[in-house]
Amino acid sequence: MKKKALILGWGISGKAAAQFLLERGFFIEVFDDRIKDWNEPSFVWFPYPLKKDLSHFSLFVPSPGVARDHPLYLEAKEQKIEIAGEAELALREVSQPAVAVTGSNGKTTVVKIIEHVLQSAKIPAKAVGNVGYPLTKQLLERKMEEVLIIELSSFQLETIRSQRIDFGIILNITENHLDRYESMEEYAKTKIHLENCLKKEGKIFVSHGLFSSFSHLFHREVNIFNDGEIEEIFSEELKKRFSAHDRENAAAAWKVVKHFGVDLSKFFQSLKTFSKPPHRIEFVEEIEGAFYFNDSKGTSVDAVIKAINAMNGPVILIAGGVDKKLSFLNWKIFQDKIKMILVIGQTKEKIYEELKDFFHIEKMNGLSDAIFRAKEIAKPGDFVLLSPGCSSYDMFRDYEHRGDEFKRLVHYLKDRKEGVTQ
Repeated sequence: MKKKALILGWGISGKAAAQFLLERGFFIEVFDDRIKDWNEPSFVWFPYPLKKDLSHFSLFVPSPGVARDHPLYLEAKEQKIEIAGEAELALREVSQPAVAVTGSNGKTTVVKIIEHVLQSAKIPAKAVGNVGYPLTKQLLERKMEEVLIIELSSFQLETIRSQRIDFGIILNITENHLDRYESMEEYAKTKIHLENCLKKEGKIFVSHGLFSSFSHLFHREVNIFNDGEIEEIFSEELKKRFSAHDRENAAAAWKVVKHFGVDLSKFFQSLKTFSKPPHRIEFVEEIEGAFYFNDSKGTSVDAVIKAINAMNGPVILIAGGVDKKLSFLNWKIFQDKIKMILVIGQTKEKIYEELKDFFHIEKMNGLSDAIFRAKEIAKPGDFVLLSPGCSSYDMFRDYEHRGDEFKRLVHYLKDRKEGVTQ
């Protein structure tokens, strides 16, 4: 008799998990609250809420973004059905060297630095996981000789139990996702759970600031990655390309790649050819002397602080999106740097009320209105920065869709200014 699995959530993760389990002899049923018309002949639709009994399933696979209080999630726990996310399913079969990276900010950048440096050293390596390429998909392609560099979100870590990681990095833990977690302590515990996913001889690297704040939550020996080993010997050329935050990310990557035989000279040489992933403090255009930056990946309050610090002049900030139960009052430190805040999305009223006494702030109908308003306000030397401090799902598919729309509209303004016709 075939084993049966229920997939909750039919996005990138859910689809990858379904294909992975299908090849392993599972019969798959799927449910997603967002889907009205099911047209996937390889998989069966689970008719919730008409049917709620899950006793015929041996495995429940929730996608990372699914709320833990979803009725089917609660039902699976109540009926004591095994719960495993897509990343956990894959890790059970990982046999090659594996690096895992988590943190509130900078995960994708660090994962891509490690991948780039190892590949530059002729060491086969692949960035997978939350970076946008499911780990199960990599295993299905059977490229077993590669070093896996796995980006893991806190949502993914919730359901990981396998101990297959050789090197773990926790970059930082700042206020985020408090719409999902009851407290910062719970959120931090979920991130620090990465230490439990390491092999017995595995090594965990964390920042000095993180360890100072949460040392009581660790249960194994911890290594500090920003200990000054490489930060002080960055060349002036690299310092122009790497902000202080980026140099800290590079320090985390260095602590891992040197274990694969990369020396410091090769590491710095690789950094010279590294390009940051898009949507992370990404320069887009200069229009009439104002500089436009896309930081759509800046989905937490702390990420916005890092982005504003990276700007070298007065900032017109475009912010807002899905409410993650965060306070935006920490932005008060930029009263002398932020020229205007243009707020959009679900949180625009909240941001407006919290910050109206400290900043010039205007409520916008959407991203396009905010960009056109920013163009009216911007003077030569100003920085127009999309750094929302919020998730994107109220108006966009994801942060990439939001960032792409920002770039499209900014390019349109540039072309219109220069008289370019399409």
